[in-house]
Amino acid sequence: MSVIEAQKGISQPTINKVLEFCYAYEPDGRRYSLEITKLAGIFTLLVLATLFIILLKRRKKQA
Repeated sequence: MSVIEAQKGISQPTINKVLEFCYAYEPDGRRYSLEITKLAGIFTLLVLATLFIILLKRRKKQA
């Protein structure tokens, strides 16, 4: 994949893709702003998934 992107002249490391997801460009202020709602949503989903997995494992141990 990286070879194909390099041939097209697109060289973008993974960290840049993550930063583009976390930040949004505001044309009015000509700056980037942190997308706190996206980050909070991802954090909430990770916490809920972890809690769900822990509860499933505890239930199997009791059975």
